[in-house]
Amino acid sequence: MIQNGTMQDVKLKLRDGSKITKVELVDFDICLLFTFEDGIEIRVEVF
Repeated sequence: MIQNGTMQDVKLKLRDGSKITKVELVDFDICLLFTFEDGIEIRVEVF
């Protein structure tokens, strides 16, 4: 569940084991911003 633009209780991991530490909704909820524990950020646009 997403509340206040963040998913804090969700633990996500990639295949290499790196964890996603933060997920934000940006740009009027059409874009997800994933932040990984090593500082990498990935934006995913939803259409």
